[in-house]
Amino acid sequence: MPDRDVVAWTTMIAGYASCNEHAYAWGMFCNMVRSEMNPDEFTHEGRIHGFFGIELKNPVSWTTLIAGYTHGGNGHHGLQVFRQMLLEEAESNPYSFSIAIRACASIGCQNYGKQIHTAVIKHGCESSLPVMNSIVDMYCRCGCLSEANQYFHEMTQKDLITWNTLIAGYEKSDSNSCKVFTELSCKNLVSWTSMMIGYGAHGYGREVIELFDDMVESGIKPDQIVFMAVLSACSHAGLVDQGLRYFNSMMDDYNIKPDHEIYGCVVDMLGRAGRVEEAYRLIQRCHSFGVHSLVLVKHIAFQIWASWQLRKYWI
Repeated sequence: MPDRDVVAWTTMIAGYASCNEHAYAWGMFCNMVRSEMNPDEFTHEGRIHGFFGIELKNPVSWTTLIAGYTHGGNGHHGLQVFRQMLLEEAESNPYSFSIAIRACASIGCQNYGKQIHTAVIKHGCESSLPVMNSIVDMYCRCGCLSEANQYFHEMTQKDLITWNTLIAGYEKSDSNSCKVFTELSCKNLVSWTSMMIGYGAHGYGREVIELFDDMVESGIKPDQIVFMAVLSACSHAGLVDQGLRYFNSMMDDYNIKPDHEIYGCVVDMLGRAGRVEEAYRLIQRCHSFGVHSLVLVKHIAFQIWASWQLRKYWI
């Protein structure tokens, strides 16, 4: 059949499963997924019969089933399969942990997410970047920003997904945050950071600067996330000189070493203001971060330079 719809696929999967040809049923389902055909509830039923009828299940088959449910929007079933995997004492790996944690995040299951986090540490998977990104995402989605912030800082390796996950978590907490923030009798680093990211997302750069100064005066020491929020707000509000002042203060006053994300933010800020030569000089300071990070910042700088040149041409 050149054109196979979900009914055709499901019929074949159910047929194999009813004849106890579980391996063929499972293989048919995997081929269906690879063909980018979305299964329906009847397909899932046939898939379950096919999967659990297989005598020798491997980590790939377990993870595939968990991912199929989770990515299909059924985190509850994904977690049920993960529990069954543990009951059968199947081998766990970073991929199965990562998918299971994402299933918890999708349904807001904080308690079970914490249990899986404990299992991650027990199995020595806390050094896996995808796993830790999933954990930070889970805590953010469950509204546990203090925990998300804690494990973010404990991560020895971070990428763009890590930063975006945490920032998105702070931004989601922005609803009614002004009222809540003003009523807080004891404001901590998380609450200050949440407000700064919220204001910055709405273009209120000067308000972010005021919040930062108030936070420092209250005795709370800023961290890398706070400076990222301030620099991003300055960049979008055109407050270049103020942004550079905070960038230098971050290194000189707080001994925080900027990573490629911070450098990229400052380069973007300078480029938006047309200060391309300063941006280029700053790029030269990125050599210690490795080729990948340097290429990233250079790419940002080139885009800014090109847009600036075009703007000058048309004006």
